Amino acid sequence: MLRNAIREGLTAARRNALPAFFLIVAGCLLVAAYYRLEGVRMALERVVHLREKTGLIYPMLSTAFFGGLLPIIMRRFHLGIRETFAGAAFYLLFWSEKGIEIDLFYRLQEWMWGSDNTWRTLITKMCFDQFVYSVLIAAPTMTLAYLWKDAGFRIKGVKDALEVKSFIARILTVQLSGWAVWMPGVMIIYAFPQPLQLPLNNLILTLWVMLLVLLTKAKPDDVKLPDNPLVEPANQGIRPS
Repeated sequence: MLRNAIREGLTAARRNALPAFFLIVAGCLLVAAYYRLEGVRMALERVVHLREKTGLIYPMLSTAFFGGLLPIIMRRFHLGIRETFAGAAFYLLFWSEKGIEIDLFYRLQEWMWGSDNTWRTLITKMCFDQFVYSVLIAAPTMTLAYLWKDAGFRIKGVKDALEVKSFIARILTVQLSGWAVWMPGVMIIYAFPQPLQLPLNNLILTLWVMLLVLLTKAKPDDVKLPDNPLVEPANQGIRPS
């Protein structure tokens, strides 16, 4: 089962390569624009001002919108897939919590490793992010939460699903597919000052979800877009166009 999970994750990572490439290029251009173009820097500073003014409300609401509401809207209008009220509430609440969690984690990273953007600091933050936080916290909590949602919010349904495919195998699949996007993605995020890191995380998450939808060709009656933006469409029965 673990071998199958690794194979699925690596296959998903390969299929993630093209959209990940576009994300990396877009992110690098944004980094260059921020440090070289006054207009771009001033526009992003307004985001910083809004974030500082609203406190934890900003990460909660912005991440709920970009990680929860926007995918629902795109699935509805691009694929014709309607979300239930319970499902929509789950996405909004889950990503609200994730927004606060990620914002606090970025603050912790700055406290632990500093605020400079040298290659050594960027790589250190990326490794701690992807091989500690993601492996031990982000991927497990996301896997359990989405299993619970898919099981109709029944604990027994989660247990039944884990008997079919183990928890570790599921995490491996999600993690391996996610690394193709988020290893370079967080390098870009950490190249910005800490107050801008959560907004950049939301931007990458938005672009990723949009690419998954736009590169997906599916019939709403028999397939669905993956709820988890870390999982590649092929793992959910969707054929990339």
